[in-house]
Amino acid sequence: MLDRLKRWIGGKDRTESGGGKGTDSVAGAAQAGAGAFEEWLDGRFPGASASRSLVLEKTDEAFALLRDQKGRDAELDESFAADAACLLGEEFRRRHGGEWTDSRLYGPHLAGIGGIAEGRFHPMAVVERKWASGKSFTLAAFYGSLSPRIEAEQRISEAPAPSTQEYVERLRGRTGEEATQAVAGVIGEFREFWRGRYGISPPLSLTGIREVDGFLRSHYYVSFLSEGRFVQVGMFLGEVGRGLFDGEWDFSEMESVDRAALRFPELDYYPVGRIYKMMTERPAGEPLDEYLRLIPSARKELREQAQS
Repeated sequence: MLDRLKRWIGGKDRTESGGGKGTDSVAGAAQAGAGAFEEWLDGRFPGASASRSLVLEKTDEAFALLRDQKGRDAELDESFAADAACLLGEEFRRRHGGEWTDSRLYGPHLAGIGGIAEGRFHPMAVVERKWASGKSFTLAAFYGSLSPRIEAEQRISEAPAPSTQEYVERLRGRTGEEATQAVAGVIGEFREFWRGRYGISPPLSLTGIREVDGFLRSHYYVSFLSEGRFVQVGMFLGEVGRGLFDGEWDFSEMESVDRAALRFPELDYYPVGRIYKMMTERPAGEPLDEYLRLIPSARKELREQAQS
């Protein structure tokens, strides 16, 4: 649904919604979308937008109303989702700051939240979760949990991760033992980052992968991770897979860091790309340890296909 929000606030003329000044920018279009949603909300719950606390409760009710009308298995309406995301983004911005921006990786979101350079709020992800979870996930409770989370991140002091381009330059063209050593350096940076937060390094095992999986999921809606961290996590993930199933790092054909290959005789795995996918699509299931557990069955299936 990130594409939906991107098309809606980036490619649609919203001046008719009362956006006025700035509707040609992401911020102006988002404000117009939020205004359209508030207007829709007031039509069904008079006075809802007048109270900043009430607007979240009534938005919860609006989701329930739409779900009842469309049926539990129906897809979320595109325009409703986009305008609701604009409203939730604007509500977040009032409380915690940040600036609307659009990026190749994340799509439209609020960046620099809480004064944290890598802080991001992903309103469409919240809309998706609300639609999928129904009444078990309430917007008022979620927004109530945000201040402690942001304040905790503000207290953390850690060195920024290298950029993805820096990692491309460090890894590109390496194979064999040279590639293995380069990956070890990247993993060392990730373990240092983890140790700074939790006091210990994550074990280079499936247990460590499960810990990292839970950590990444805690950054689905409010995120404080740079793309460089995704590279580190992907290398950590791949190295566990290499240790378990005897793969080999091969960066001889790598043009972008998400195509850093963990090579097996039958197939290539792209663990950094898997982390990118996880952090942009935000699946509820598909744990990372299962991603690794699929390697033997995938190799066996490909061998059987080659022999038939």
